[in-house]
Amino acid sequence: MNNSTSIKYSEVREGVAVIKEECLPKMKNIFSEFENTMNRVGGQDAFVGEASESLQSRFTKLQSKFSEFERLVLQFAAEYEKASASTESTESKLAEEAGNLDA
Repeated sequence: MNNSTSIKYSEVREGVAVIKEECLPKMKNIFSEFENTMNRVGGQDAFVGEASESLQSRFTKLQSKFSEFERLVLQFAAEYEKASASTESTESKLAEEAGNLDA
């Protein structure tokens, strides 16, 4: 086996865990902070007028994509995990069958 192209499945699982346990919560937190900031636009302590209305309108369009971003990140993690498990299983079966040829 060419070790330069081998896959370390434990590292793949760790990567998926990082995506789910660190990246996704950070992303949600950023979205939440951004949303809180934008909710203050147009309030008593913020500027009012065409610019704030335009900014709020643009934010509303972007905000509708937040849940889609989250879904895509989770989907990527799941696909990454599934591909890794499938590859690991295939390699194991091939190794087993190769061992049977020697017998």
